[in-house]
Amino acid sequence: MFFFPIGQKSVRYPKYQRSVNFLILKILGSLLLVSACFVTGCIKSKALYRRREFLENLLVFISLLEKNLRFSGSDIFTLISASANSDDMRYLIVDSSQTDKAFSELWNANVSELPNSLALKGEDKKLLTDFGSELGKSDLEGQIKHLQLYQSMFQRQLLSAQNEIAKKSKLY
Repeated sequence: MFFFPIGQKSVRYPKYQRSVNFLILKILGSLLLVSACFVTGCIKSKALYRRREFLENLLVFISLLEKNLRFSGSDIFTLISASANSDDMRYLIVDSSQTDKAFSELWNANVSELPNSLALKGEDKKLLTDFGSELGKSDLEGQIKHLQLYQSMFQRQLLSAQNEIAKKSKLY
């Protein structure tokens, strides 16, 4: 516990010196524990805000997709690329060069590869998968109704995320 130069005998310290050293170790341990809890709370709180941000960007993405669908006659690959204007949505851009696979397969692969840093829940990913599975499979009016339906569903998810922030972010 105590360091001495080589060749010198160890000196016995009084009993109170050892108790002071243990007290210092206890204080350092307590500080490390409090710091670890604080950092963990910050990470959890940031995840709540990250999910809300992704859902807000997703609603903007769906609105842009609906607008582009109304005023453009492009295929679904082009529409998705044109509507994905934020960094979060770049994960959902489907590569049109893989024409041997269906759009829904490519979409599902992209959804399954979404990073954990987005802090999405299982139900968020399930909604995204369901959203992409029917995208591009009906006429213009059917597509617009599909987009509006999922926009309202993701709006509910956003409200849930905001409620979760209100309840839990102060706890973390």
